[in-house]
Amino acid sequence: MTMTMKQFIEAGRPAKKGTCEIEPNFDKYPQDRNDDTKITFSEIYAGEQSMNCPTCGFECTHITGVEVFTRGEDKEEHTHTTVDMATNKTTVERIKGHGRNPSARRDGVILSGYCEGNCKFKIEIAQHKGNTFFKSNRIGSVHNSHEENRIKELKASPIYRRYRDRQNAMARARRKARKNEVE
Repeated sequence: MTMTMKQFIEAGRPAKKGTCEIEPNFDKYPQDRNDDTKITFSEIYAGEQSMNCPTCGFECTHITGVEVFTRGEDKEEHTHTTVDMATNKTTVERIKGHGRNPSARRDGVILSGYCEGNCKFKIEIAQHKGNTFFKSNRIGSVHNSHEENRIKELKASPIYRRYRDRQNAMARARRKARKNEVE
């Protein structure tokens, strides 16, 4: 039987919060998927394809890290191997439970990377009941760590707090005015 990702998620959704017999790791799978994070490929040469950025579709992508999860079916423990290409560091560890494994029952892979269009992404590959699922997530921008620090500093400043408080007060006044118009 072939299932769509949506059918798979619904089959694994717990009836009550905190309980899930079919898929204990169901929340790791995408819900309400949009087309903006699909993995696509471009034909480069005969028989060769290049992966496009799952966020913006740009064809120039770079892989910066790989995580491999090796687990026998439904085993309690798994081996987590991490390769960080930026530091040339590899770690191998035994993990009890699910950890970061994209698959709740089998093997999984996480590819970290970025595109030359400035998107950072992670691609999770998970096996489940004879299917291999791909999930991609945008995790930020490549060159914005300095920018993020500037934004944090700005938001912590008293000037920004006064501006934010003024904006919130104006929004409350607009809501109150709309509410009075309705009554």
